[in-house]
Amino acid sequence: PWLPSATAQDTIALGQERGCLAVQCRYTPGWESHGKWWCRGADWSSCKILVQTTASEPEVKRDRVSIRDNRENRTFTVTTEELRLDDAGVYWCGIARVGTDHGDQVTVTVDPGKSMCTKPRAYINRNKHVFTPTTLDPRDNF
Repeated sequence: PWLPSATAQDTIALGQERGCLAVQCRYTPGWESHGKWWCRGADWSSCKILVQTTASEPEVKRDRVSIRDNRENRTFTVTTEELRLDDAGVYWCGIARVGTDHGDQVTVTVDPGKSMCTKPRAYINRNKHVFTPTTLDPRDNF
């Protein structure tokens, strides 16, 4: 199952105002063909879905937010462009399934200041959360 022993500690993703932010979520084998989603709200069961994939559409963009499911390495990446201060808040990366969906929390913080793209990756694994920010190379292909 999806993230069966996720820790209670939230993953934090930090981006710069007017920049872009990418959060990458991992999933376990067997979930490749399921839809993936990114939503906003304090409670994941009632959060607003901003963007989601389907079995036939692994890459979707809506407004400033895109989601791309890389089924080969079992990760999906959510990218928000032109970050605004009001983008800060609680989000969830999740996977659709019969019954209750699985989701994991990500707290997004937006710092005011110069435009700078960063590529924070919130790796959501079976046993722990690991957050590794790296600089975004414009040549990267999400």
